[in-house]
Amino acid sequence: MEDFGDIGVAGVLIMLVLREVFNFLKSNDDGDGETIARLERMEEQTAAIASSTQQMAVLMLKTDDGGTPLVYTPRSLTAAVDALAKNIDRLTDKVDRLA
Repeated sequence: MEDFGDIGVAGVLIMLVLREVFNFLKSNDDGDGETIARLERMEEQTAAIASSTQQMAVLMLKTDDGGTPLVYTPRSLTAAVDALAKNIDRLTDKVDRLA
């Protein structure tokens, strides 16, 4: 889950580089308004993607009260794994008593 923080940092760096490229291209305007309009739309779309990525990272990092991630870990699987661990502990105790 820590990779999402790295992804967020990479996204911010990409946004900064793109902003500088767009600013450079705007400053070298050769009178082609259509190119500038396209660049502005690309900048808006890139900002929207960055915002969506940040929102997705926030959602994917959420956990329940027990610290279990809410994404990619169904609660039923967590409950089944917990029950399995308890059964293994009980079986281990029984085997130890037999020995």
